[in-house]
Amino acid sequence: MSSTAAVDVRAWLVWGGSAFLIALMARNPLVLLELGMVVVIVRGACVPPDRLSGAGWLLRLAPVMLAIGVLFNLLTVRAGDQVLASLPSDWPVLGGNLTWNALAFGVVSALALFVLILIGTTLGALIRWTELA
Repeated sequence: MSSTAAVDVRAWLVWGGSAFLIALMARNPLVLLELGMVVVIVRGACVPPDRLSGAGWLLRLAPVMLAIGVLFNLLTVRAGDQVLASLPSDWPVLGGNLTWNALAFGVVSALALFVLILIGTTLGALIRWTELA
């Protein structure tokens, strides 16, 4: 069958939970990139071909997630000392300084969201949900 036939479903749940925990807690871009590479390797090595759906939709979704995450953080986060631009302060919620720090945090948050979706789709392809009962 596949290499996942010998692996108990609980082991995949522990793997997925551990990967989710790292992706939720880490805000270091190198850690997130490394975790993403590990998930891609596990996906390629362990997911049976009949359960492996194309990753094209995920790659098309990545720029959208990046744009939304960066824009949201840039317009709403008022942290940091490196000013990129300023909006009129009388604008509700959006007014004030737009910072490079908020932009960087938006990029890292979008990367974390992308890795979380990658982990979830990989875990969903690895687990036969009927085996959990």
